[in-house]
Amino acid sequence: MNLRLPLLMLLVTLPMLAGCGDNKPADNTRTVEQHQGTDPYLRNVDEARRTEATTASHAIWQRVRISAISVQAKGGDMKSFYASLNGQLNAAKLAKIGVTEAELRGTHYVATDYKISCYGKKMTVEAVKPNTKGYVSQEYDIP
Repeated sequence: MNLRLPLLMLLVTLPMLAGCGDNKPADNTRTVEQHQGTDPYLRNVDEARRTEATTASHAIWQRVRISAISVQAKGGDMKSFYASLNGQLNAAKLAKIGVTEAELRGTHYVATDYKISCYGKKMTVEAVKPNTKGYVSQEYDIP
C-alpha cells in the first residue's frame, strides 16, 4: 500500500483548511465591553447610570433656568452669568444656582462629575465620571 499519496494530500490540504473560517478582525475591546450587550446585569447598570445622570441634568437645568430668570429680573448681565457657569461644577457654581453637593450625590455620580456648557440660547449638561464608560449629554433651552 502506498502511504505517500494520502500523506502528501493531507499535507497539501491542511494549510488550506487552516485558512478557512471567519475573516473578522480581532476584537481588542475588554471582555466586559464585549459582553455588555448580552449581559443583563451590565445593561441594567448602564441604564441606571444614564437614568441618574439624565435626572440630575434636568435638575441642574431647572435651577439654572430659575437663577437666570432671577438675574434677568434684577437687571443683571445674562452673558456673564452663563459664562460663570461654564465648566465642571464646583461649590461656587452650585451656590450660584442654589444647589448643594448633597442634592447631586447619587449612586454613580457626584456634583463634580457634571459639566455645563452655555452657548447662545442653549445649555448642555454632561455627566462624565472619570475612568468609567458612562457618558450622558443633555441639551436644554435657556432664557
